[in-house]
Amino acid sequence: MAGMTEQLTRHGTIDQIVYRWSPRSLTGKRGVGPVATSLDAEALRVWDGRLGKLVWATGDDGETEPQHGFVFFAAGEQYALLRKIPVADDEGRAGSTLAHVLTCRALTTPEALGLTYWEGWAGDAAELPEDGVLPVLDGPELGRWAEYGLYQLRERVAQLPPEALTCLLGAVLENPVDDLTVTAAAAPPLELVCALADILGEEPGRPWTFATHEAADTAAGLPRVVFLAHNQFSTRGSARRRVRLDTAAAAPAAASPVVAAIVARYLRSGVDGVARLRPPEPLSGPKSVAVWAKSVQYAPGVLADAADLLRRMIDGGLSDTEQQVVVSGRIDEHLVAAVGRLPDSTLVRAARAQAGTKTAEDLARRAVRELAVRVATGRLAPETRLDETGLVFDEPLIVSVLGQEGLLPTGTAGLTGFLRAVGRFGGLSHGGRLALAHGVEEIPAANLLHWLDRTDDIEPEVATHVLAVLTERKESSRDRRDALDVFLNRHGLVQAVTRLAPVDQEPAVRHFAALVEIVLGKSATRARTMAEVLERLGPDPAPALLRALWLAAGRGRARRLAEQRIAALYFQSNDVAGPRGSAAGRRTW
Repeated sequence: MAGMTEQLTRHGTIDQIVYRWSPRSLTGKRGVGPVATSLDAEALRVWDGRLGKLVWATGDDGETEPQHGFVFFAAGEQYALLRKIPVADDEGRAGSTLAHVLTCRALTTPEALGLTYWEGWAGDAAELPEDGVLPVLDGPELGRWAEYGLYQLRERVAQLPPEALTCLLGAVLENPVDDLTVTAAAAPPLELVCALADILGEEPGRPWTFATHEAADTAAGLPRVVFLAHNQFSTRGSARRRVRLDTAAAAPAAASPVVAAIVARYLRSGVDGVARLRPPEPLSGPKSVAVWAKSVQYAPGVLADAADLLRRMIDGGLSDTEQQVVVSGRIDEHLVAAVGRLPDSTLVRAARAQAGTKTAEDLARRAVRELAVRVATGRLAPETRLDETGLVFDEPLIVSVLGQEGLLPTGTAGLTGFLRAVGRFGGLSHGGRLALAHGVEEIPAANLLHWLDRTDDIEPEVATHVLAVLTERKESSRDRRDALDVFLNRHGLVQAVTRLAPVDQEPAVRHFAALVEIVLGKSATRARTMAEVLERLGPDPAPALLRALWLAAGRGRARRLAEQRIAALYFQSNDVAGPRGSAAGRRTW
C-alpha cells in the first residue's frame, strides 16, 4: 500500500462536495442539493449531473442510529467516493440526506475502501462555511488515511462468514462481467468488497465500484456491486444479477472447488496468501473462469501453491485431498522449486521434522541444503540462530553447496569469499573445517601465506584455521622452501599476526608457532637454518616470533642462537650493553 499517496496525488487535487437540504442550493434549487464545495461552478454542474440520486441515503426503519452508506463509482476517468446518512431536514422532517463526496482523477478500489475510515467525513452536526467554499483536500494526508483504513478493514475481513464469501465469489465467477445486486444480512458489505478486490484483483479501467446501503437496484448507472439495505429485492425487474448470500447458492461447477479453497486460503492468510493466484488477465466469461480455475489448481480444491502446501505439510495442516496430492509424486518438481521460497524458520522446522514418508524425507534433505546455501551466501536472516537448532552441515554438503554457488577458490582467486562462506558455518564446525581443508588443498602454502599477509578483512578465527590446516598438511621440500621465502621476505608475516592478535602476546606466539611449523618443520632444530632465518628477519624481529622460534628450536645450538637474539633484543630495547661476546656486546651503542 506504499503507493497510495502517490496514486491519490498523481492527477492533482482531491475535491469535495457536501449535499443536504437547503431552501436554495449552490445550483439554485430548493431541496437536497450541493451546499458546499471546493469545485468551480462548471465542475460542480458536471458532478451534480453524474451523482444524481446516488446521494440519497436509505433510511433504516426502527433504528435509533441511522446507518451510513458508502458509494464508490467511476465516470470515465473520474472517480467519486461518497458517504451518506439519513437526516431530518431544516424543519425537522425525517427522510432527508446528508452526503459528503470526494472526487478525483485517480482512485482504486483498495484506496476507496481505506478512505471509508477517514475521520473527515461530514456528520449531521457539521458546520459548513456560509459562503459554501470548501478547501481542496491534501492528497498525501488522504493517502495515509487510505493506508490506515485498508489495514483496519483487512483485519476485520478475517471475521467474514466463509459461506457468505464463498457464495459471493462463486456468483461473481459465474459470469464476471455481470453487475450484481446483493442481499447480505449476515456479512458486512465493505469487507465483502475488500475480499473480492484482494482475491481477483482490479482490472484496469474497471474497479470494484460499490454501494453498501441502497434501497433499490432499479436505477441506471449503479456501481458494479450494490448491497441492499433491507435484505429484500425490489419487485420491479432489473438488468442486474441478484444474489442472496443467506441461502446456499452454489458456485459454477468449473469454479466451485477452487472457490472454496481460495476462500479458505484468504481467510487464513489474507491478501498475501492469494496474490499469486489472481487471474493474470481479466476474466471475460465462464470459459475464461474455467481456464483460470484449472491453472491455479494441482487437483480440484488443491491450490497450485507449492510453498503453502509445504508450509502446512511441515506444520501438519494439510487436508486429506492435499496430502494425497503431495505424496503422490505428481507435483514433486513444484515442491522442490518451492523450497527456496520458504522462510528460514519454516526450513528449520522441515529439516528437524520426523520423516514419516519419502516425501517428508526428501523435504527434510532439501531444507537442510537450502539452509546451507543461505548460510554460505550470507542470506540467512540474522535472527535465525542455527547453533540453537542442533542442525549439522557435513563436509560433502558444504563443499557441494560452495561449488554450486561458485565459491570454491581457484588458487588464491576467490579465496577471501570462500573463507568467509566457510566461516559462516557455525563458527567453523567440524564440517566447516573439513570443507576449508578441501578448498585450500590444491593451493601451495606459499600462495596462502602471501594471501594471508595481504588480506586485512578476514575473520581471525578463519585465518587461524587456515594456519591449522597448513600445519597438518604434508608439504614437499620445495613447497616448504617457497613458503619460507614468503615468510622471510614479508618479515615473518608480522602484520598478519598483528591483525589476528593485536594486543595479547600469547595468541601471537601461537600464530607464529604455527607459521614456523609450516615453513620450517623439523629443520627449525638445525643451527644453520636457524642462523639463516634470524639473519633474514633483520635486527628487530617481533618478540612473539622470537619466542616461537625458541620453542621450535629444541635443545641444541639452534636454541642458543635464538636465545642470543632474544638477549640482544632485550638489551637493545633497554639501551644497555649486552654481555661480552654476544651480538649485543659487540655492537657500538
